[in-house]
Amino acid sequence: MLDKLQQSVRYGEDLGADFVEARYDDLTLRTLQRINEVWQDIQVKSRMGFAITAYTYKRFIEETEISSKIYDVIAETITNPNDPIQFEIASKKIRQLVEATPMPKHIENAIRSAYEQLCYRLNTKDVFVAV
Repeated sequence: MLDKLQQSVRYGEDLGADFVEARYDDLTLRTLQRINEVWQDIQVKSRMGFAITAYTYKRFIEETEISSKIYDVIAETITNPNDPIQFEIASKKIRQLVEATPMPKHIENAIRSAYEQLCYRLNTKDVFVAV
């Protein structure tokens, strides 16, 4: 079995019900499985793709040391926990912070490799993906 670092991305076709139930603590896998179920219900095949695992996202936060900046955004922005607008503002600021933070090379390489594999599987050069 691959260790967590080797599992930076997961392919949709590998996410059958048994696979997801065995790893119920990983929200990414449960989300992909549910998306597959919905698409199958409307007769669309959605398993050709990949997702970044929650573990990889956690590693990104730790390795780039942006967790304190995220906490600062939360502390500065959310002064009233009953105001959902403040949560929306904080979420946007955190997203901007994450997007502006350079990605560690090993994570970038895993994503690029998964994308290249997806293009190969679909026999196309530049496949469109949702981010």
